[in-house]
Amino acid sequence: EVRTAAIEFVKKDLALKGAEDTPDLISKLVDLLKSEDREIQAAVLHALSRNEAALEQDAIAGFIHEKANDEESYSLLLPILPSDLFTDSQATGILLDLWSEVRDEDGRLSLMERLFARSSLVQTEKPSRDVVKLLKRASTDEVAALREDVFDRIEATESLRKSPRIGEVLLSGLADPSAGIRLKTLTLAQEQTEFWKEADTVEYLLKLLVDPDPKIRKLALESVEKFNLLKEEPRFAKRVKSLVEDSDLGDKSRSMLVAGGYDPNTIEGDASIQTFGIPDLDFFREYVNPYFYEAGADNHACVECHQNHNILRIHEYMGDGEIPDDIVIQNFNSALKVVNLADPEQSLILRKPRSPEGQGGESTESQTGLTHVGGPRWPSKTHPGYQAMLKWIQDAASSQDRRLRGTVSTDSFSPDYPPELALDNDPRTIWHTEFVGAMPGYPHEVVIDLGHETNTSAFQYVPRQDGANGRVKKWELYASADRENWGEPIAQGEWANDATVKAVRLQAEGVRYIRFRGLSSVNDEPFMSAAEVIVLEAKGVSPGS
Repeated sequence: EVRTAAIEFVKKDLALKGAEDTPDLISKLVDLLKSEDREIQAAVLHALSRNEAALEQDAIAGFIHEKANDEESYSLLLPILPSDLFTDSQATGILLDLWSEVRDEDGRLSLMERLFARSSLVQTEKPSRDVVKLLKRASTDEVAALREDVFDRIEATESLRKSPRIGEVLLSGLADPSAGIRLKTLTLAQEQTEFWKEADTVEYLLKLLVDPDPKIRKLALESVEKFNLLKEEPRFAKRVKSLVEDSDLGDKSRSMLVAGGYDPNTIEGDASIQTFGIPDLDFFREYVNPYFYEAGADNHACVECHQNHNILRIHEYMGDGEIPDDIVIQNFNSALKVVNLADPEQSLILRKPRSPEGQGGESTESQTGLTHVGGPRWPSKTHPGYQAMLKWIQDAASSQDRRLRGTVSTDSFSPDYPPELALDNDPRTIWHTEFVGAMPGYPHEVVIDLGHETNTSAFQYVPRQDGANGRVKKWELYASADRENWGEPIAQGEWANDATVKAVRLQAEGVRYIRFRGLSSVNDEPFMSAAEVIVLEAKGVSPGS
């Protein structure tokens, strides 16, 4: 215990003030670094990170340079990576190597912290390709908290957020499942110019114009106006017309069309404002997901390239049996980034596989207007893969028809945040447990009465979009026909601290009640909240049957 406490003190608190002028102390530090005890080495390097002069002493610098050539020592060097002992190229090389090894959220957050601590790498409008690669990896990570972190850091770094080189990173943010990240990225992109001329940017902006979030729709419309996109891309005219009936944006949409030389009375809108529809997880599992792992005419499968893709990331799976639920759901959430519910056939997931080989950008010679790094996967729209994905997207666009209505009750609520706000189809409103006076702790529960017995296929928990307070970490899901006999949980798990919609497979027959039980929160506070709790009816079930 004494040794553990000493190591912890050295790591967190020891300043080594004046060590650079004390040869005996430097010698002792070198001995500790050469001890081959990684716990001691790590503690000493943390302490040295607080004393640049001591770190640059010849004996210590020599040890550092030796370890810089040893990949197994990279994690040890992380605390001192901002030091001038490393070149920028060495620092980014170490970070990229560690990114492949470090899988946990805290570890990767630490890598981002080290990247931004080295000002020469990020305080520039010309970041290196390796820096952009690191930013892309963070912006497409499975953990939304990490994605939120990297965009927060870009926002706080003026030269970087103005750099035209981060366009690929911004694209990832525009496609993010989290409304908060989409809005922040759209805001960051206002300082770009060439970015708005890219084909992929056009596709995502068309989608954002009918985003469920009104703040995103407003800024997307302002972006069309600011960057004169009505004249650059004719498709924006129909999409802007789609907003004429929007109570907040209708007048502006109409005036923009007139200013752009269009007659609002003769143009027909091409989309409806999206809602939080639920794409069919079961259909995806059975008919869409298998195509990611199926070899094409070139004997290669999509997953071979897309397991490291910055947007459509497909999880590697080497097994022979049924793909596990967690992998299917990861692929499901990834695929949602490249679908266009407002105009299904314009979805990138349908256009890219029909595009000729190229670098992924636009092409006037391509029938889709795009190129695809993997080349064409489907010869035409009649390919079964295209048809399966198109049906999945079209069903997702109309999945509101399968969202079950009902009433909701909770174990606790605050007066301004009643239970019904979790079932009002508006993610801007939330239910929240009591926090004025009494503050009951976990477990908390939400019980949904569907009003009649039915069959279900999926459950979605939409966390509050404006902050972490009350977001659920550990949870259980139950179903019952009578509200008395719940049995064992149908599903249970643990969620990350982010605003993304959480999808759960919920295959239950003849049930009327769904109980969503929270066991803990992401920040260990006693509160629980929900923007929406959604139950999807199984296909083939008539409403009220």
